[in-house]
Amino acid sequence: MSIRIANLLISSTDEIVREWIADLRASARTEIHKKLLLPDVVSNITILIANLAEAVAGNGTLTGVMTTGSLSEALSAETGAAGMMRTRPLATRPLNSPFVRAEHAMVSYGRERHDQGYDFHEALFEFVKLRQAIFRQLWARTKPEDYGELTAALPKIVLLFDELMMVAMESYYETAVHDLEKRAIHDPLTQIFNKEYFGMRLSEELRRALRSGDPLTLAMIDMDELKKINDTFGHGTGDRVIRAVATAISDSCRRGDVPCRYGGDEFMVILPGTTKAQARVFAERVVRNLRGMTVIAAEGGTKIANGVGFESDQTKKTLVVPVPTVSVGIASFPDDARNPEALVAKADIALYRAKREGRNRIES
Repeated sequence: MSIRIANLLISSTDEIVREWIADLRASARTEIHKKLLLPDVVSNITILIANLAEAVAGNGTLTGVMTTGSLSEALSAETGAAGMMRTRPLATRPLNSPFVRAEHAMVSYGRERHDQGYDFHEALFEFVKLRQAIFRQLWARTKPEDYGELTAALPKIVLLFDELMMVAMESYYETAVHDLEKRAIHDPLTQIFNKEYFGMRLSEELRRALRSGDPLTLAMIDMDELKKINDTFGHGTGDRVIRAVATAISDSCRRGDVPCRYGGDEFMVILPGTTKAQARVFAERVVRNLRGMTVIAAEGGTKIANGVGFESDQTKKTLVVPVPTVSVGIASFPDDARNPEALVAKADIALYRAKREGRNRIES
């Protein structure tokens, strides 16, 4: 394959990228997407082009010139002071192949575009525009007497480019699947596990406990008087309080414990290998972590009700809202129950007892 065409491709990198960016900015669906042509994204594209050129060259030596900041250091481009350019051959046998380097850049590119909120077809559209920019620049910079050489090189360029495009799209897809799986088992407000995951995990942990004979304890945690917070400061502030409690619960967990949001203001924590006495220590840690905790009232949450304490910062016009206490009910396997439904019911009875006895208590 022609070294001349590969060098032409690499020396055209800056112009290709500029043309690609201009096309995307002219067709971006929103102003936000125009701003998402970030340096790291552009860097991944320049890595693709330079390594694509090296892959096209095969075992040849590239002598294309690249400007400062337009290509990755991995491409062995040297620059002098103030962005001056220097010419040097790229390594003919790098430790990892140019195609592998380009693949790594495309994995990052696909992941970034998903995380930035791009739709699949929008990410694909960027590659269509890039392909067009590459071919326009190659034909524009090729001398008429070299058209035959370029025509012979195009099938390999197309093949390699399409393979790299598929790597980026697969990375986008895998990131999307992972994100969907995460959202399917996590509560969107608190980012801890949700009720559906709780039911599945409790069954698994109980089966494991039945086989091993190890104890397992369930802690049901309910916030005291969240309704008063909602009525006084609004549901936006109530959501902040719920997140604060979820954080305190998560911070109190050991590795292997499973914190879940069970309902509006209820949480469940599965404590594998934990006795009832040890679970009480956990519950006390949660109560201690919540003591004195406050949140800033959400915007608009300034309505004041009698009986709810708050501090007002008149300068900043903010309200500091105390996080309410919690009541905890504890039930254990095998002492209290031997199946998931019965264990939840026992924890619920213990929680009800804690509420009836005055709240801010731990009962088992």
